[in-house]
Amino acid sequence: GLVIQEEVQICIDNLTQHAHFGSHVDLTNVITTIVENITCRLMLGKCASELVSLRLGGKSLRDLIISTSSVITMRLVSTWIPSLGFLDRKAIHLMDEMHESFDIMLEELLVEREQQKQRNCIPRTQKDFLDTIMATNCMTREELKNILFVSLFILFVD
Repeated sequence: GLVIQEEVQICIDNLTQHAHFGSHVDLTNVITTIVENITCRLMLGKCASELVSLRLGGKSLRDLIISTSSVITMRLVSTWIPSLGFLDRKAIHLMDEMHESFDIMLEELLVEREQQKQRNCIPRTQKDFLDTIMATNCMTREELKNILFVSLFILFVD
């Protein structure tokens, strides 16, 4: 409820400002942004634009997902001709890099959330998906990151 209302209001304010100045608006970008922000706020308590990793040179979650989707859709030569598997090394290296990048970003999110809980200063009034899955205490850190990765990837790509 509240997250969606806030994001829709931000979108309306933005469109009103563009209309006031008579500037053109890319509606695809507007819709993509509002969906990403709602998704990220409900899952992680932050807008998509706030999900940037300093350790990854300022890469955003969106950048990572776009890069990952292009790597995932690569066709591996070894799929058709197993003896030429050595040609897939670059693709496999790219997949490893994407995995490491996501791992870094998701680890940063988990550490930040843990620190907020320790200091008792969570800047939100409602629980998000990350709060819920962390509260179960029945998953390893890797399982938490895997659930977040799959959930975010599906939501962003879909």
